[in-house]
Amino acid sequence: MPQKRTYILLFISIFTTLIAVGMFLFAYNVIKHKNQYASALAQTIEEKITNEDNVQEFRKVIQDTKQKNELLKSFIVNQQKIDEFVAYLEAQGDIAKVPVNIRNVEISITDPSMLIVTFDGISNFENVIRLIWVIENAPYKINVKNVTFNNIMENKWQINMSIEVISSQFK
Repeated sequence: MPQKRTYILLFISIFTTLIAVGMFLFAYNVIKHKNQYASALAQTIEEKITNEDNVQEFRKVIQDTKQKNELLKSFIVNQQKIDEFVAYLEAQGDIAKVPVNIRNVEISITDPSMLIVTFDGISNFENVIRLIWVIENAPYKINVKNVTFNNIMENKWQINMSIEVISSQFK
């Protein structure tokens, strides 16, 4: 009987060990798969966060580009709205106390993106110089092509000026 009892204990021990090893392997595989799933999920979440950050950054770049584009457009005279630029020049003449008389506005033959504006005005010398300074510092890309002064009477100067300004046909 003691030998039979030893075999039974040996069999129970082996069986218990096999069940314990089986449970360990099962738990190990479950944890391994859960870990892989958690890693994949974490990677997916990280990619989505990165994509969302990229989308936000892209939207910011688009907004900045729109603002810079609008600023750039403000430096270029729209050929559809030349009257606004003419009104601007006349207003600058009023500020400088030189009534500006626009003589001619035309699109350059050699460069269709340039407007040629010719105008004149009469005032004292300081105001005429102030008008030139105001036009040179206007928020447009302006090239002064020709400036002539004529002293028409005491303390009255006539200015004749021709400028080129960048223009476009955008809407």
